[in-house]
Amino acid sequence: MLTKLQLSPSSASYSVTDGKGSIRTILDGGASRYRRDLIGVNSSVKVSWLCDRDQYRYFRAFYRSLLQNGSKAFILDLILDNPTPVPHTCRFIPGSVSLSEQSGLMYVVSAELEVEPSDIDEDAEAAFAFLFSMFGSTWETDFPHIESDLDNIINVELPADI
Repeated sequence: MLTKLQLSPSSASYSVTDGKGSIRTILDGGASRYRRDLIGVNSSVKVSWLCDRDQYRYFRAFYRSLLQNGSKAFILDLILDNPTPVPHTCRFIPGSVSLSEQSGLMYVVSAELEVEPSDIDEDAEAAFAFLFSMFGSTWETDFPHIESDLDNIINVELPADI
C-alpha cells in the first residue's frame, strides 16, 4: 500500500515531459517513419509546493521517513491527462528535491517526479478527440441534439417510410 502525499503542488508550477512511447527512423531522401513503440511510459513532471511552516515540516518528514529519502513510491494527485486532479504513482528523481525559496513563513519546495500514467480508456479518448475535432468545445451540449435527431430518423421516420 503506497502512502499518499497530502500536499497538492501548485498547478502553475507544472512542467510535464511525456515519456517516449514512439520511435522515429530517419530515412535517406525522404520523410522519417514513426511508430508506436511502448505503451504506458512514465512522464517526468517538475512541480513546486508553496508551504507554510507546518506543511514544510510535514513534507520533509514525509520525504525523509515515510519515503526513506525519496527511495519509495507514493501517491500524489496531479493534473496531467485530466483537467481535474487524479491520483498517480510517483517517485522523486534523486537529487531533485530542493528548498528553492524561503521568505518569512513561506517555503517553496521544488522537485522532479517520475510519474506512472493513470488508467486511460484509449477508445473513450479517441471518441472525445473525434467529437471535439468535429463539433468544437460545445460538442457536449450540441451532441445530444444531434443524437436525438438521429434517434428520431432511425426509429420513427425510417420505419414509417418502409
